[in-house]
Amino acid sequence: AELQQKLETANFLLSAPGSPIAGGRFEPIWGARVQLLKVHSHGSLPTLDISVASWCGVRNTALFRQYVKQNAILKPLSQYLISWSKVARINQSIEGYPNSFTFNLMLVHFLIQCEALEVIPIQSVTPTQQTTTNRQPLPASDVSLATYMLWFFHYYAYEFEWPARVVSIRTKYVVNQ
Repeated sequence: AELQQKLETANFLLSAPGSPIAGGRFEPIWGARVQLLKVHSHGSLPTLDISVASWCGVRNTALFRQYVKQNAILKPLSQYLISWSKVARINQSIEGYPNSFTFNLMLVHFLIQCEALEVIPIQSVTPTQQTTTNRQPLPASDVSLATYMLWFFHYYAYEFEWPARVVSIRTKYVVNQ
């Protein structure tokens, strides 16, 4: 019954006048760890995955938006990283690879570690209202996008201890598994 209600909601979004995904189609992603609907829009909009299992995805998206507001470098870095992961075909969670949001979490964690972002307490994030922050954006850096990407790949290839550590965007400190 609950799944049926979620599918009806998705159908409503696909048929709602003015909806950016109106006229598209969706497919349930059964093999993902979290229940997802993959939305295929018509036209130039990208394919999106919508979490239908919990509010956790909504809260995490709101937190990510606050990080984007904090430093303008995050958005183009994220766009490049996601584009790269799709071309490399390594962003499909159903195939056992990280999904796009996981790559974004890795990017935020990396930027926190190199002090290009400051940690935002999760308690300050309310997913049901517009996200606002009293923080001033961090000052612009002279570091190029290409340099940040090079550092990102170096960090995860040579510095991050995969068997012992966890990516976290809730603290600056290293978190053990």
